[in-house]
Amino acid sequence: MTVKAAGPLVALLRDIAARRDDPLGVEPALRAGAAPGLLAATDPRLPGALTAKAATRWDAPPHIAAALAWKGYAYWTALPVALGWALNRRVPLFPADATLVRVLDEAPYLVVGLREVSVAVTAADPCAGGPGTVVVPDEAALLALVRDVLLRGHYVPFVRALRTATRAGERGLWGTAAEALASPVAHAVPGAADAVRALLDGLGAPVAGLVELTADPPSVRRRTCCQWVKLSGNTACSTCCLNRDQ
Repeated sequence: MTVKAAGPLVALLRDIAARRDDPLGVEPALRAGAAPGLLAATDPRLPGALTAKAATRWDAPPHIAAALAWKGYAYWTALPVALGWALNRRVPLFPADATLVRVLDEAPYLVVGLREVSVAVTAADPCAGGPGTVVVPDEAALLALVRDVLLRGHYVPFVRALRTATRAGERGLWGTAAEALASPVAHAVPGAADAVRALLDGLGAPVAGLVELTADPPSVRRRTCCQWVKLSGNTACSTCCLNRDQ
């Protein structure tokens, strides 16, 4: 059972799962439980395990495999955060030491969840002070907390580990994180351009300024490349900066 503040988000995640052709890469109830085969996000083996799977799956050299592994990891860990913020400013926190990952051989290639769910809310939220909530004064403080927990505390060490092991490009990895945060908002929220801008600008460096929005239909365009196009036979992703350049 998750906390009351996450109820609408859990309902949305279950709806998304029901409508997808492929499995969801995040536990619909957010909690990962204690199933066997889970790795903590802080486990030093995790970046290497994900990169090795990607290298085998797509016959990719290490730096491209790392970029593609990160693309899936960032997307699924960012999805609940971005949707929670866009839905009602109730944001599930994904600290590295509470995030659990199951690495899979088939799509979606990994599933993420939390040991325990903590939801950040503003002081004006009716759920503030309830079980599992972390209360901050206002929306600026809400995004500051997400920046500290998700970007600095969780993503920075992961990106550093990928770069150290494979020399994957840092700006490209952060472009992937920016897209992972922006895409769910772009596809789910009216007035998406303003919402995406508020989210990424509020989070600031290193994700601000790495995506742009096309207006009709709302769609994210990266200012970096995820490296997928560099594998033999592949074309650029729909969100790739190469499409803009062409």
